[in-house]
Amino acid sequence: MGESRDPHEEDPIADRSATVEFAERSDGLQDRTDRVHAAGTPPVPGAPTHSFVIIDTDIGGDADDALAVTAAALSLPELALVITCDELAGQRARFARHLLDLLGRPDVPVIAGADLGNTRYFCVEDLVPDEIPDQPTDLTQTVARICAEATLPVRWVGMGPMSNLAQLLRDSPELVRKLEVTQMGGALNYRDPTRAEHNFRLDPDAARQAMTTVFEPQLVTSDVTFTEELAIDADSPLYRALAAPDAPPWAVLLRTHLDRWFDRFHRSTIQHDALTLSAAMELPFVGLTRTLISLDTDARTRADPDGTIVWMSARASYTAFLNWLTTTITGSDRGRELVESADRVALRVGDVFSVPIDDTLVGVGQIVASTENDDAQYLAIFDSVAADPSSIDVGDALSRRLIFLAESHVEPLREGRWTVVGHRPVAESMPLPAWAESHGPHDLVDVVDYSGRHRRPATESEAELLSGRTTYSASSFESALQVRHGLEPWSDFYADMMPDEERTTRRLFGTSFAPVAGTEIVFDDSPPGHHVWAYFTLTGQFGTEAERDLIFAAKDRADELARSAGVGDADGYEFGEGTAILFLYGPDAEALYAAVEPALRQVPLRPARVELSHGDGSPRTTVTL
Repeated sequence: MGESRDPHEEDPIADRSATVEFAERSDGLQDRTDRVHAAGTPPVPGAPTHSFVIIDTDIGGDADDALAVTAAALSLPELALVITCDELAGQRARFARHLLDLLGRPDVPVIAGADLGNTRYFCVEDLVPDEIPDQPTDLTQTVARICAEATLPVRWVGMGPMSNLAQLLRDSPELVRKLEVTQMGGALNYRDPTRAEHNFRLDPDAARQAMTTVFEPQLVTSDVTFTEELAIDADSPLYRALAAPDAPPWAVLLRTHLDRWFDRFHRSTIQHDALTLSAAMELPFVGLTRTLISLDTDARTRADPDGTIVWMSARASYTAFLNWLTTTITGSDRGRELVESADRVALRVGDVFSVPIDDTLVGVGQIVASTENDDAQYLAIFDSVAADPSSIDVGDALSRRLIFLAESHVEPLREGRWTVVGHRPVAESMPLPAWAESHGPHDLVDVVDYSGRHRRPATESEAELLSGRTTYSASSFESALQVRHGLEPWSDFYADMMPDEERTTRRLFGTSFAPVAGTEIVFDDSPPGHHVWAYFTLTGQFGTEAERDLIFAAKDRADELARSAGVGDADGYEFGEGTAILFLYGPDAEALYAAVEPALRQVPLRPARVELSHGDGSPRTTVTL
């Protein structure tokens, strides 16, 4: 097999076909077949070729176990059994049963495994309804039955002490060749050299027995997993999705579990166990090296040329893994309950996201500021691409050149079409723009900062230098990236989306009025009040320069007419997808349209229409210009 195993060499299409074919040949597995068919082609390289998955977990303490079990339940139709270890009188098993039921996986049995008498690190004691019964304890019989059904190897994913595996091997040693074991545990360079790693330390005899009996197990060690790069805390995108208002019950349970862990033990949870699950699934996040080891009496692990052969973790792609975990939980069939509620999930200044370019590439952007009243956001796009959201290296992407910076809206993020992949502070050097804004009967011009909160009178040269505030559609950013990568022709329209160091808030105000990363964006989801929206057809995606000038002039004229009549004002415009839209608001849509109709009819772009809304839920009135 060579000195290292490369998970990139897997063929996900062939792997999926093998799983389906096995399920279709097996009695009683039609439900699993249907689940695999429904899942479609695997989106991530390395889909499993094995038959069943068994998880052995000390769930109910550190919340990383619960997140790993959730990811497995939502993504693996072949999940066949969950066993609990380091039990507390069956409480861990009852919690696992409750979580699986909420996740729609009543088909997955739970076995209450070995109780080692420990009481530390348990924080879900009152989260399980009384009606959830004690779970069975017939470990060996249940695993033997699963192995008997399987014609392919059964994956055993160990997330706690190895007591159950050792007991199984004592009771039925013939099962050793039926199992492929991936275990979270062990360390060659443990942070406390006086003792063994936690999972091995809790039952040293079991660890030694399993390591000397199982054929070439995979060890995902603490040397690789114990890092803040794997931490999930209350600011992480996954936690924020779980904490959404009206989140489904399973998400509420996970969030409550996380809150308990944060409150009682640590401000974050490190994803040791989900990373181990990904290695068992042969996903391309953990690099494994064939190594010879032995275990001391207390289960401390050391390299030993005469020892047992194991595949030991040597490295991991942490950012890509966390993106996969978040996407797996929020993007699965049941996870879409969260995505479908994305408009209720908090978005914050500093969130990093992916933008689709085509079927093979995504770009990387960041919410870098929000305007007054959160009515629009500034989006920065960096010169970085990736194959998919899960493979984005956030730190590297934000270090690349800034290529686009413009005001827009974040509907694609709220709708799940764009994906939040991380969160970072906004660079202090971000060149947020300043605008010119005219007001009053004499068309006095002010310089206005990016947020709209700060203004001062403009000098004559500044009034000539600055343009008016422009809001771009989300599709404009997708098109701009396509142009950047040679998929669409260049248009001068995109030049206005590029950062301009001469027209920044910092330069014109002497300060950046820096946005605070982490500030939550508050969306007003109430229906808009009375308004008039005018739609004009453009040439191409964004129109010619002459067409855009017509829209700019119409906005200024309509604003003047509406204000003079005291019936409202023109709020702005948007270009994209072959359409220009003028937005006008006031207390009475009919009176507003009567005032601005002359300015709108003067725009020669056709076809064109106007929509009048009265803000009461009644059908809109459409007028053809």
